[in-house]
Amino acid sequence: MGGSRPRLGAPALRSRLDATVARARLMVRRATTDVPPGALALVACSGGADSLALLVAARFEGNRAGWGCGAVVVDHQLQAGSAAVAQRAAALVRDLGADPVEVVAVAVVRRGGPE
Repeated sequence: MGGSRPRLGAPALRSRLDATVARARLMVRRATTDVPPGALALVACSGGADSLALLVAARFEGNRAGWGCGAVVVDHQLQAGSAAVAQRAAALVRDLGADPVEVVAVAVVRRGGPE
C-alpha cells in the first residue's frame, strides 16, 4: 500500500463547519451589527436545543466582535417543578460560557397558547 497515511494522533480529515452552524452564526452576526465592542448581549434560553444553539452561536460571534454574551432563563411557573427546570437550564448555559446568567420567575396571569 503505497499511499500515505496520517501519523498517529494527527487528525485524518480536517473538520468542516456544519452548514447549519454556519447559518446560525451568520444570522447572529447580522442581528448584532449594532452591538458595540464591550457591550453585553443577552439570549433568552429555555435549555432546549434551539435556544442553546442560539446561545452558542451568539457566544462565538460575541467573542469575534468583542461583546459579551449572557443569558436569561424565564421560569413561567406553569408546571410543578418549573423552578428546578429553570435552574438546570441556567447551569447548562453557565457551562456553555454565558455570563451573566439570570433566572427570572414570572406570574402568567392569562393562559394562552404554548408559546
